[in-house]
Amino acid sequence: MLEAAAKAWDGFAQSEAVRIAPVTLQQSAGSFRALQAPEVPDIVEALRALQNGISDIFFAASGISTAVRAHRDNLVDLRTRIAAAAPNAFPAPLQTTTSVHNGAVHVSVAGELKFNDTFFAAAVFDGVFLGSPLADVLAKTDFVSSDTLDSAAKLKALAELPLLPATGNPADNTSLRGDLDMIATWESRPSTLLELDLSKLGNVDPRLKAWAAAAVKYGNEAGIDPRLVMSIILNEGARRTLVGLGEPWDDFRWLTSGLRNNSLGLTNIKEDTFDKVKKAFPNQFRDADWSDLDGNEDLAVKAAAYNLKRIDHGFSGQAPPDMRANVTRNEFLAAAYNAGDDHARGYIQAHKLGEKVTPYVEGAKKHYEQVDQWMCDSGAYRCN
Repeated sequence: MLEAAAKAWDGFAQSEAVRIAPVTLQQSAGSFRALQAPEVPDIVEALRALQNGISDIFFAASGISTAVRAHRDNLVDLRTRIAAAAPNAFPAPLQTTTSVHNGAVHVSVAGELKFNDTFFAAAVFDGVFLGSPLADVLAKTDFVSSDTLDSAAKLKALAELPLLPATGNPADNTSLRGDLDMIATWESRPSTLLELDLSKLGNVDPRLKAWAAAAVKYGNEAGIDPRLVMSIILNEGARRTLVGLGEPWDDFRWLTSGLRNNSLGLTNIKEDTFDKVKKAFPNQFRDADWSDLDGNEDLAVKAAAYNLKRIDHGFSGQAPPDMRANVTRNEFLAAAYNAGDDHARGYIQAHKLGEKVTPYVEGAKKHYEQVDQWMCDSGAYRCN
């Protein structure tokens, strides 16, 4: 069955439609170069997205075919190894017979087995498995690299990009409505960061490095871009904390929380927001209370990451196509983090962000660019 699956994937990858499509799409894109029309760049971009997509599909199908065939060969090899090891896995006086089938290896032992005999045999077979190539394959999280289908997000974006209706007026058809790359941000898999060389973060305040490490830890854990988490930190309480006013500020806010709906912590979390996060993710915040944010920067970063996850899960799927074409997912998450759930619903209903939240979003974008340079371009972290 595995060999048949490998042949099927290989046949798909080598089919004429898959092999010829990239060339056809490239020629189609080239044919527009001689035309002078405002919508040409958008059409060419869409054709290039399709070209990259079919190329990725070819490499993915080829990779799956190779991986499935290797898995089949390794499985046959393991069954052979188990059958060969069986006679020595049980005491010599006992007669052992083996037979190899497509789905299993049958081992029969004539005689009475003691507990120690079965324990020893299990250890032998375990060693056979661990020493086989199949063990290395099964230890991996996937057969094909997650980077193989990088174009998937842009293909999904292309499918939902709203086009302007034909009105007969050339001025109404100057471009696709919105940006293909913006829509792709809503479809992309979450970015993750991997520590490489933290010395490349340079000689900066140790607290910034600690916040970056926490943003990476909890951002990766929550499925939120750690650079966005760090941008929220810098947008919120980083400045006052770096000048020594963080804890006095939190102490005052805690003492006056009965008079107004205050926020606490490095990432400015309100009590009702913290309660929503705790309810959504009880395992992560079982022993934590809102008051614990006072002076606990690690908890504040964790709460911010999981609040962004809560917002993403609760609202991102409701964003209409024309909003996705003009606002990135990170921009929406930053806006909703700052303004709250009611405003997030309002943005979705209005198909755009509100004017009052724009400065906050612009600040987050600026901080994101700085964080990307500091954490990723420096080589301190690998950013996927």
